[in-house]
Amino acid sequence: MRCTTTIAVLAVLALGPKLSAQHDDHHDTKANIPDAQLGVVSFENSGARAAQKDFLRGLALLHSFMYDQAAASFQKAQKADPAFAMAYWGEAMTYVHTAWRQENLAAANTALDRLAPTRDARLAKAGTARERTYGAAIEALVAKNLDEAQRVHAFSDTMHAIAAKYPKDLDARSFAALGGMNVSYLWPAADPAQRERDHSASEALAYGVFKESPKHPGGVHYLIHVNDDPTYASRGLDAARAYAKVAPDADHALHMPSHIFVQLGLWDDATRSNERAWPASRTAYASPNDPSPSASWHTLHWLQYSYLQQGRLREARALIDSARTILGDPPADYWGDADARFAVSALLFRYAAETGDGWAGIAAEATAEGSDVKTPRGATFTAIARYQAAVAGVMTGDTSDAHALIQRLGAAASRRPRDEVQIGQLAGLIAIARGDTAAAIAAWQRASVAEEAIPPLGPPNMLVSHEWLGDLLLKSGKRPEAIAAYQKALERRPGRARALRALASARASTP
Repeated sequence: MRCTTTIAVLAVLALGPKLSAQHDDHHDTKANIPDAQLGVVSFENSGARAAQKDFLRGLALLHSFMYDQAAASFQKAQKADPAFAMAYWGEAMTYVHTAWRQENLAAANTALDRLAPTRDARLAKAGTARERTYGAAIEALVAKNLDEAQRVHAFSDTMHAIAAKYPKDLDARSFAALGGMNVSYLWPAADPAQRERDHSASEALAYGVFKESPKHPGGVHYLIHVNDDPTYASRGLDAARAYAKVAPDADHALHMPSHIFVQLGLWDDATRSNERAWPASRTAYASPNDPSPSASWHTLHWLQYSYLQQGRLREARALIDSARTILGDPPADYWGDADARFAVSALLFRYAAETGDGWAGIAAEATAEGSDVKTPRGATFTAIARYQAAVAGVMTGDTSDAHALIQRLGAAASRRPRDEVQIGQLAGLIAIARGDTAAAIAAWQRASVAEEAIPPLGPPNMLVSHEWLGDLLLKSGKRPEAIAAYQKALERRPGRARALRALASARASTP
């Protein structure tokens, strides 16, 4: 039986209008009210009535990046209607977390294999032509024979085509915004004009959904993501104010507004957002099947960062103790979970970097040799932990790790801006340690230039180059240059307490 269901995964049910004259005829039906507040979604589909509640709940959860819960809901929809192809394609999407640099293609393809053994056989099971186009996009996203660039671009291009063909389909427009956002995350345009065009296209899609359906979790969520940059952040403030109200039972929806608040230096708002999200994540991610202590460690880092900007050092330090308590002291080997594995060392590093206190012990916590997690996210965390251990070593009188990492990064066949920042910063710290101010300034200048090529997303996990450069310039009597460096730091990261204090000090100093 074909049916259309609109679910307000809040407290209201409504009937879904026809999306376009191109759609197959469907019979309207109602579903039971879900037991969570996740936003309002409406997706015309060919699934059985018994599958509607779980399918639409899975869709709402998917838009809020609540992947584990979304997968479980899609699996329930599959049990209710084993021939419902969209439920399998929905589950496959839950295993690809491009924005987080995580994916499990094996799990995605295992889910699809339960529907049919081949792509063509699965597409043949689509209930409508529109569902078949969704299937083609998701099949490309998880294809075994394509590399990441091909998969992400193919998904984005196909979703944009679906959104153009079915302009009333809010989910197609939302996923098109997500697709464009993921492309720009992984391959940011070097040309500022192209970057602006890419941003405008994704923002327009997300904003259109948000304006037309303010309680749709995709529009409001992706509008925050595409504006997660100090250049655009003010344009995402309305969405940030709304998202936690749209989907209060999704812990990611409670956290996500802080991406805008941090970019604008709204520390009280950022703190309130993550004070709600952190305990909610401890509940949402708890699972008897997960041996690691599940939680949104990402949220904990953001909470600590806003505490530090507010000068709430006791609370910021207490979060380190909380992480140790949850993970164990010493922490167990959570090598398969990079967020858990490096949570304590990252919290220790950020506290020391913002306060200048507590460098001892970080190097031991962050020791990362042999700990590479075989995912892009794990590799990134490992590289950052290595860098943080080297910085802590210099700050406590041991430059050996810093020298070794400079050599390692310098020998790489191709170096990313992050590598150049680390090389410059470590060289600058070593120069400071040996009292060579001129060499230190030159090194921090190189690091500052390289850092400008990295979008300032979220709490910094490295030292802020312009601040350290400003300190050295001011110490050397170059007051105007120091003021300019601090201003650049604040341009990239508005409201940072350390930069504000240093800028005030520089302006007050005798010329």
